[in-house]
Amino acid sequence: MTGNNGAGIYGGVTNTEATITGKYAGYFSGNFATVNGSLSADLLVLPGDARAKPAVHSLDATATLAGIAQLQPVEYRLQQVAIATDSTNADGVKVAYTIPRYDETTDVFQRKRYGLVAQDVQKIYPELVHENGDGLLAIDYVGLVPLLLQAVQAQQQQIEGLQNEIEKLKNK
Repeated sequence: MTGNNGAGIYGGVTNTEATITGKYAGYFSGNFATVNGSLSADLLVLPGDARAKPAVHSLDATATLAGIAQLQPVEYRLQQVAIATDSTNADGVKVAYTIPRYDETTDVFQRKRYGLVAQDVQKIYPELVHENGDGLLAIDYVGLVPLLLQAVQAQQQQIEGLQNEIEKLKNK
């Protein structure tokens, strides 16, 4: 723990020390944290309180449904990412090489996954795609949830409308 920070571990993208209000086991300042290995979290909490959302607007059901319909779910396995680096050998010669970033024998690489391709999502919902420090794109899957809910609600309204039309036709 450093200074007056309320964090057991503090990490930031600048060298300036920040004063942290509250108590945290870890506090990281910056857009991304990279983990070499597995990361698990028990709870992901984003502000849901109306006081934290000054400009609330309803989603356009038609536009949301059209956007969600364009997304193409895929099945995949992760690919190794190598880090390009260079160093000077014992003779003073610069040598370029790559080192693997992850252990490919772990479950992270062995199991089949389901998801979306970030470049495809970016075309439809650019605000849900972020670029990390290595230039790789990441998808905010949590941000997709409200869009999916809106799409399901829109489809349910369509289903109910069609059911009503069918009942009217049966009664004629």
